[in-house]
Amino acid sequence: MSRITPFAGYSFEKGKRTEFFEFLLFFVGLQLLLIDPFAFIGSTPVNKIGAVIGLVLIILCISIKKGLILKIYTSWSRRVLLLFLFFVLSEMLSYIRTNNFTLSEFNIYFKVIFSGLAILLHIVFISSYSSYGIIKPKHARKIFGVFIVGMMIFFLANSLLYFSMPPIFTRELRLKNFMLGILGVDLIKSAFPLLPWHTYNVAILAGGTFTMSSILLLRKLEISARLKKLLWGTMSSSFIILLLGDSRGVLLFSFLAIGLVFGAIQIRTIRHLRLLVVGLPFLQMLLFFSLKTVAESDLMPNLTRNEKSNELLTGNSRLYIFEALWNDLREPKLIHVYGYGEFGLYRNGAINEYAKYFGITKESRKIWSSVAHNMFFNILICQGYIGAGIFLLFNFILLTQANYIFKHDPLIGTACLGFLAFHLLAGITDGGVALNIGYHPRLFMFIFIMIYHRSLQISASYSNQPATHTTNSTHPSPAVFAN
Repeated sequence: MSRITPFAGYSFEKGKRTEFFEFLLFFVGLQLLLIDPFAFIGSTPVNKIGAVIGLVLIILCISIKKGLILKIYTSWSRRVLLLFLFFVLSEMLSYIRTNNFTLSEFNIYFKVIFSGLAILLHIVFISSYSSYGIIKPKHARKIFGVFIVGMMIFFLANSLLYFSMPPIFTRELRLKNFMLGILGVDLIKSAFPLLPWHTYNVAILAGGTFTMSSILLLRKLEISARLKKLLWGTMSSSFIILLLGDSRGVLLFSFLAIGLVFGAIQIRTIRHLRLLVVGLPFLQMLLFFSLKTVAESDLMPNLTRNEKSNELLTGNSRLYIFEALWNDLREPKLIHVYGYGEFGLYRNGAINEYAKYFGITKESRKIWSSVAHNMFFNILICQGYIGAGIFLLFNFILLTQANYIFKHDPLIGTACLGFLAFHLLAGITDGGVALNIGYHPRLFMFIFIMIYHRSLQISASYSNQPATHTTNSTHPSPAVFAN
């Protein structure tokens, strides 16, 4: 086995037992993050503290090795790292400045700490496969593989418990499942047991995973039979979640992202996907124009849950929310620069303008409905122009980096582009759940893209140098990183 020693006492190659143990730890940590501690294991302070301690122990077990801090430091582009830290800081400050009066101070800081540990877990796990900032493509596939296995098991567990446990109803979830109704299945919607808030919480996770898996299978890349079976299992389990969650919008954006990325690959214009960031406002207007057209046509009875309502005409009432948001933003205020804090639509009073359309009268329900249902608008109102600017620049850089990864590693690059395209498109009509840093699959992909992109850059720079290094030199030779 080829070994390198970029710093004393550390070998890049892991033993199989060590690697399996780290994968198992990360898998357990990922499940802790996916099973919302506020909902499932977080009913008491003891459970929340236990979840935090569990994450801390997992992080320590993965990170106890020499040179890890140096590896994490060298795994990042300095400018992108700085931008990422600003992005995280902006969201954390939004959490701390939350307008949610239903949360205790303990719960507010628990959310900040738990989100911080989520970031640290992903960074430590991914960086543990890095040496001098370099991750081998084969190790990148292993990291990516354990992520999608974790997602698939989470989806399967939710699906099985959905039918084996008594239904969990909320005020919004006593409707018939529209999409399954088209297939002739009569089912009343209920929440998913492992994340018992709104079904969208799980559906948005499934949408990104479904998009990635579908594009990889469509491309027919040369991949192992095991990975192909894994992708089929992931795609199937995530599609079941989308059907059970009755998530028409998520499924629509999944298909749009699949068509967009696959089409861009086929006509060799993948680099232009970066324009998604600046084109989102126009796509949004186009979507609502299309909904208005459909709402006035004979197709409406086949697409709406209630043909007598104006659901499609108003974009499922989102246009009411956007109008209230615009009424606030059109009058410049200093607070618009840094934002109102989490649930900003409650603080600026916009919720009172559209609550009547949803039948919301209680203040406790108003606070949870104070989201813009648009990722960019939600960031704009909660984190201000500063946060919105960082968000757009950060996503533009991520798409640029994913394009670079695609050129050097088509399999991982395709998955990254598919996930980012879905993430941006789904944000057009939904932003509350998909927005925050607690949306851990999004967080994982962000960090994975940034570190893997940097590793490919460094590896390429070594490959362009004369192969005069030895395995005991300060820098590894290019041959060491060949597949």
